[in-house]
Amino acid sequence: MYDKSSLNEKCNHCGGRLARVRDDTVSCLMCGREKGHRCESCLYLKQAASSSRKGKRGRKKAGALG
Repeated sequence: MYDKSSLNEKCNHCGGRLARVRDDTVSCLMCGREKGHRCESCLYLKQAASSSRKGKRGRKKAGALG
């Protein structure tokens, strides 16, 4: 039915396991979305984007108010 042994990637949307199903299509076993799916509700794209921005904010200068 499906081959989950070849993929260790997680779904961008729900974090479920991706598996190869019919005709070499790769989709999530939990939500059914295809590999590479992106939308505003994707949980794991938001985490990656917010964690990459954490260290890039400017620091306040010593003695500056506010």
